[in-house]
Amino acid sequence: TFTIDWPARILTLLQLGAIFNIDIITLPGTACALSPWDFTTKLTVYTVTPLVSLTILAVPSLGAWVHRQRGGNMGDAVYQTVLSHFWYYALVFSFLAFPVVSVQILRSFSCSNLGRLGSWLRSDLEEACPTPTSFAFVYSSAFTVLWVFGLPLATLALLFYFQVPRMARQKLK
Repeated sequence: TFTIDWPARILTLLQLGAIFNIDIITLPGTACALSPWDFTTKLTVYTVTPLVSLTILAVPSLGAWVHRQRGGNMGDAVYQTVLSHFWYYALVFSFLAFPVVSVQILRSFSCSNLGRLGSWLRSDLEEACPTPTSFAFVYSSAFTVLWVFGLPLATLALLFYFQVPRMARQKLK
C-alpha cells in the first residue's frame, strides 16, 4: 500500500464515509424498479441510459458549436468554457456509470451449467444463457468492446490529446 498524506478535510470526509456501506455496483433502487423485466431489457436499459445521458450533456456544446459555425458572436472564451464543462461532466458521469454498466454487460457471459437442465445466467436463473447468435450475446459483445474496453481507451486517448501528461510533468517541476 501507499502512504498518502491526505489533507485534513479529505481525511475527515473519508472517515465520515467509512460509516456508510453503499454498494454502488448493484444500484439497489434500479434493481428493484427493473425486477419485472427480463435480462435483455435490463441490459438494454443499463447500456442505453448512459449514452442518452451523455447525449443530453452534449447539447449545450453542440449548440455553441452550431452558433459559432453560423457566425454567432460567441467569444472564444465562452465557447471553450462550455466545451470544458461538457468534458468535465461527461468524464465524471462516465466514471460513475462505468462500473455499474460494465458489471451488467459482463453478466451476460457469466453462466451456470446445470447439467441436463441447461446453462443459465448466474445473475438471473430464470433466463437461459445467451447463445453466440442471440441478441443478448451479440449486444453484450458489442458493448464489451464499446464500453468495457472503449471507455478506458477513449479516456486515455483524451488524456494524450489534451496533453495531460505534459501538463502534469510541468506542474511537478
